[in-house]
Amino acid sequence: IDVVKSKSTIIKHQIKLHSKLENPIWHANGELASSRYHLISADLRDVEELHKKLTERNFDFNKPTLIISECVLVYLSAPESNKIIEWSSKQLKSSWFILYEPIKPDDPFGRVMIQNMQFRGCPLKTVTAFPSLDSQKQRFYSLGWKAVDAITLNHVYDNFLDPNENRRIEKLEIFDEIEEWFMIQDHYCLVLASQDKAD
Repeated sequence: IDVVKSKSTIIKHQIKLHSKLENPIWHANGELASSRYHLISADLRDVEELHKKLTERNFDFNKPTLIISECVLVYLSAPESNKIIEWSSKQLKSSWFILYEPIKPDDPFGRVMIQNMQFRGCPLKTVTAFPSLDSQKQRFYSLGWKAVDAITLNHVYDNFLDPNENRRIEKLEIFDEIEEWFMIQDHYCLVLASQDKAD
């Protein structure tokens, strides 16, 4: 609820965002409803509650839908996070899922990453259950997705970004340890899943 309240407050006070809404209704719990945008809070461990809230807001489960999970599901248990992935594959027939999560918990860098998050009170609950690109791909296939790929952020850096811009960035002072940057990027993945095999 805190995240939703924070986002709602930002939208309310930023004219560029607020002006895009048609007839917004601001709820005391931070939720927002308008004809073009809804901001809701839900416990992701309870997919039935999520489904109910979406239905109450007239969400069209048949429309093309993009789901983006940026280091969210990793904080749930494997069964809890898998329920979300499976629910979305069954309920959203024309959908795409982008998952951004850490991987490789078993090498020295991965062990330190896990220990640091544990120390901060934020255990990475699924990283050991799905520690590799292949295990992430199999996870999505087994939960009903028809086309799945998984890549590291190094792959994104090397293949999808402008090489000239990469060289410019690498010269910045914050990148004195470029090898460490590549090590970090090798421990995060993007999983791209689709309900359409042609994708």
